[in-house]
Amino acid sequence: MKTFLMASFLTEFGGQLFFFTLPLLAIQYGANFAQLGILGGIGSLFYIPFSIFFSTLSGKKHLKKINFPLVSSAITGLFIILTFFFRNIQFLYIIAACTTISLAGLWPPLMLKINEKTEKGKSGSVVGKFSTAWSAGTTLGPIIAGILYQKYVFLPVICSAVIFFLTSQFFLSFTKDAQEEKVSQDTREIKKH
Repeated sequence: MKTFLMASFLTEFGGQLFFFTLPLLAIQYGANFAQLGILGGIGSLFYIPFSIFFSTLSGKKHLKKINFPLVSSAITGLFIILTFFFRNIQFLYIIAACTTISLAGLWPPLMLKINEKTEKGKSGSVVGKFSTAWSAGTTLGPIIAGILYQKYVFLPVICSAVIFFLTSQFFLSFTKDAQEEKVSQDTREIKKH
């Protein structure tokens, strides 16, 4: 469970580093207030339908082999890195959309995975711990992003990308757990025959 909590904290922390920095970069690129509003709204516009889509996909039995949090974390890191290469407000719109779509493939499947791994009767405690870890990342991310931004405008972006690549390593444990579960099932089947 500690892996889930650390991954939840780091994922939210990395996301907040990045999403706090996006409007600051947009202002540097000459964005007006309407463009800042659009940039902020793009996240929800894409996150809502895609979180439903990825929740549905990750809950399907034949797709359970796909480690959605691992793939999404790595893809999010890649999208964040692209921020270095194109420096205009229109590109930030695209990056905001792509990043929120990839995060929609991370959070709902992660919550489903936590639910599957939780013992009956302990879900309240687990949800409380998950929410605390997630909220700590939400709180600390913007604070640290502001400090890092003052040092170098792309420092929060760099840190965010690194964090997403690191959290993908946490999500590898899901794949290992699934493989171990499959071996255990196969062993039980062999013993039956």
